[in-house]
Amino acid sequence: RGGYASPAATPPRTRGASGASKCAERSYESPLRRSPAASPRNAPRPQFYATAVDDAPATRHGGLDLRRGDRVAILDSSDPVWWRGECRGRVGVFPNYCVDGLTTSGLS
Repeated sequence: RGGYASPAATPPRTRGASGASKCAERSYESPLRRSPAASPRNAPRPQFYATAVDDAPATRHGGLDLRRGDRVAILDSSDPVWWRGECRGRVGVFPNYCVDGLTTSGLS
């Protein structure tokens, strides 16, 4: 069944026994649908900004590849797990537990 994960089901931000990050180990199906490419005039404005706490490689088409320390502009946070953001000129979805330090300023 396709439902939303409750906050209690969100994996912790710890490293596994192998030392790999949970962000890199986990793979979820995003309920956010990929939207058509936005032109600069109708591009969504960031709601807020966050910093990637660990490497989070994109696991599927439409995913956003994050590296630890990346500054991410959050464009859509309506889903409880998957957010849409922009980082290094690319737009895609990523699991929200891979970012922290939410601010309304784009400066770190």
